[in-house]
Amino acid sequence: MARIVETDADTSYSVAWIDTAARGGSMGRSVLTAGARPALRPFRAAARHPQVLPGEPRLAAPPVVPPRLVSGPTVQAFNELWYRKAPRRHTRKLQTVGAFHPLDGVRDWNRLYGRAGLVQYRIRPA
Repeated sequence: MARIVETDADTSYSVAWIDTAARGGSMGRSVLTAGARPALRPFRAAARHPQVLPGEPRLAAPPVVPPRLVSGPTVQAFNELWYRKAPRRHTRKLQTVGAFHPLDGVRDWNRLYGRAGLVQYRIRPA
């Protein structure tokens, strides 16, 4: 959380993932992704190589999810993979909003977590 506060003045967006299922030496591990709207120059260069921006999500969570699909072992396995795929150091790259907020690429993603849910906070700039 302190890192979010540190980067707040230089960024327009931030997403923090915190592994609340971690135990032992992994407790407290997290991934922070922060970014800012780029200057116009990168967009001019990107216009020469246009990419299709994501519209509606292509994937959808099933209407009924088996109760044990998102359970201790599957959450721990996902968290391990998510943590390991994150870059270990600061990198700069132009990316779409869909890449920045991957859950938004799955319609009704919150169904996967069942009644116990998932804690997500969204703060929109003033």
